[in-house]
Amino acid sequence: MNACRRFRPAAVLALMLLLLAGCGDPPVATFHPGHFTVLGALYVEYEMAGLYGNGDPCSTSLGYDDIREGTQVTISDSADATVALGRLERGAVSNAYSACGFGFEIPGVPAGLGFYGVSIGRRGTMRYAEAELKGGRLELQLGLD
Repeated sequence: MNACRRFRPAAVLALMLLLLAGCGDPPVATFHPGHFTVLGALYVEYEMAGLYGNGDPCSTSLGYDDIREGTQVTISDSADATVALGRLERGAVSNAYSACGFGFEIPGVPAGLGFYGVSIGRRGTMRYAEAELKGGRLELQLGLD
């Protein structure tokens, strides 16, 4: 038997497998043009802010003890369905606000929903237009004048 005839079925099978391998799901992209990131900070009343330097670590108390590093930040659509989640970062003194500030960054928020809800912990939901969430850093305040 000719050596070429023995390997021909194996070559055909290998070629078919290579062609079929390209028919699977496309790779998942890490950036989606139909999504955006919400950047923000929550500033909470902090009476001791003046005793510390700007950016020093801080924590909340006196009725705000639910606001801390790791507290969940929820982005919802107009029907209150959750569309993205994030967490508060470590608290840092903000002398500009006399507050303890907690930053957050929430990637993967689907674009095109019009209005969104933002809720932090058990503090209720605030509504924003998409342009407001995309327009820069969202600054929220709790207990400040």
